[in-house]
Amino acid sequence: MNMNRFEAFFLKRLVMAGALLPLASVLILFILSGVFDTLETAFLHYVLLVLATSSLGIFTYFIATRHLRHTLALASVIADSSHDGIVITDRKNRIVYVNPTVVRATGYGKEEIIGGTPGDFKSGIHDEEYYKRMWRSIHEQGYWRGKIWDRRKNGDFLPKDLTIRTVKDKRGNIRYHLGIHRDLTEIEALKKDKEKLLRTHPETGLSNELALRERMEELFDKSIPFHLLLTKVNNKSALMASADETSYLSVFRPLSQKLKEGDPPAFYAQIDSEFFALLVYRGAKAEEAFESVLRDHNERLKDTAGRLDVPLDCTSALAAHPEHGDATDDLLTAAFVTLEAAIEAGEEAMSFTPSLQKALEETQRLADTLKTAVENEELTVAYQPIVNLEYGGIAGFEALARLAGHSPAAFIPLAERRGLIGAIGELVRKQALAAKKVFDGLVGENCLLFLNISVQEFTDDAFLPEITAQCREAGVHPEDIILEITESTYISNYAAFNDHLRAFKKEGFRIALDDFGTGYSSLSHLHEMPIDMLKIDRSFIADLPRARSLGVIEGILALGKAYGLGIIAEGIERAEQAEVIKRLGGTFGQGFHFSKPLSEEVMTRVLQKKNGPFNGRFEV
Repeated sequence: MNMNRFEAFFLKRLVMAGALLPLASVLILFILSGVFDTLETAFLHYVLLVLATSSLGIFTYFIATRHLRHTLALASVIADSSHDGIVITDRKNRIVYVNPTVVRATGYGKEEIIGGTPGDFKSGIHDEEYYKRMWRSIHEQGYWRGKIWDRRKNGDFLPKDLTIRTVKDKRGNIRYHLGIHRDLTEIEALKKDKEKLLRTHPETGLSNELALRERMEELFDKSIPFHLLLTKVNNKSALMASADETSYLSVFRPLSQKLKEGDPPAFYAQIDSEFFALLVYRGAKAEEAFESVLRDHNERLKDTAGRLDVPLDCTSALAAHPEHGDATDDLLTAAFVTLEAAIEAGEEAMSFTPSLQKALEETQRLADTLKTAVENEELTVAYQPIVNLEYGGIAGFEALARLAGHSPAAFIPLAERRGLIGAIGELVRKQALAAKKVFDGLVGENCLLFLNISVQEFTDDAFLPEITAQCREAGVHPEDIILEITESTYISNYAAFNDHLRAFKKEGFRIALDDFGTGYSSLSHLHEMPIDMLKIDRSFIADLPRARSLGVIEGILALGKAYGLGIIAEGIERAEQAEVIKRLGGTFGQGFHFSKPLSEEVMTRVLQKKNGPFNGRFEV
């Protein structure tokens, strides 16, 4: 049985006195109960206490107040057991109660908190206007909810989802403020980790393209001049075949750290497995010659690679702000155009010059053409058969985007850089799913449809519902769809990609890893990949029947068998290559030997005309 100190003291005195209090005392207590904050006990209690001068009176008092005491005791247990922090303040915002959760979260003892105010825990993150808006809502609406950052006793931040309500008496006067908060520390930490993963390349720990773009945007907004250096690793495949398949990446980690400590400061990012970008803030050295910056960059690369004994073969390009562009896409395009020109000319390094302006303008025209084609749905789709090598029959088709007068090798990378690849993918799927129904009828069975998916689409949460809806509208089962992602795309963030891929497989889609053998961690991650097929990169097929390629292909086929994966050899251009793959145990092939990519109209005529296997070149 619980009672507060006031009740205990009062009962003791009444029992000792053994007499009724005068009626005047009752009247005085009644008046005081409405005037002073310290006497807020209900008037009924005073009357009952006055009557409690006899045993019967005391018994009557405890019976009458039993339910109230039990209710208060239950409320105290609930509050003390709550995982949410509970703080009660009086009308002057002095803290009169906190539950154990608040004590644990803040690190302060209960005796240190009681009597203080919530303002004692301010972090300094919010300005005075923030708190004014909060109190305005509390006073006008009796309620406020929002995210607030306080500080713990040790100085660490304490992020909270806080709700504040007012408790009023019958006359509408505020008696207490009730604050209930949920500790968001773990959620904020997970959010921070996710943001870091989104902006970090998992293999090198360097920033990725998203982080690069964000940093460039910051520099543009602040009108800070800077150099953008783009480096391509030309001998990636040779280094991948070396004993240490990640050796070349070890060059860029220490280089990145060295550059961060340099003057002027720099920012390094890995765009994919072949491309690295460096931002050098020019500051007071804005007049520094581009060639000098480029030369210093290459010397640092060579020096670092030499000390690590890595035979690194690189080509670098430089574009500068504000001279060569004042927007992220423009400057990146200038850097890529310069890099392509340097590789074509066989130069080790090149900076953007007016002579490259024409190429840049052509790239911009292509970007404009591509954007218009997407908006007007003018892109077309070509289909290349996937052939079963055992009997020459068609197992499926790969859908490939086409833009009249332009090579996919030119407009697909540009579409990715300009953020158009998602719209292109949607158009390709729309046409390809409709064409599949036509091809199935002509072939006489449900063929597989292979669709190339970009990293931008895979990481978009809206993509899975979108493609699922497209399949449903077209009447195509997800089981007939093979989604292709490149190996380099997968390993750029395999941990996050595995979760995405499992979600697709749960819906029935199958996954193929394209260009297999060109990445730098295929074997180490193959057992983790939720995939169904491997597509052997055409570079290995082109080299057939040389012994080295034979060994690689035999190894891939053995891996596929061990993990229960289908294997497709792409880039078959000669009959002897098809025979070698078939002899080694390969099941599926794709390439010009069977058919070049054809439009839906032409492919339809071919399927209507051709009786027999796709076992050689043919003309329509």
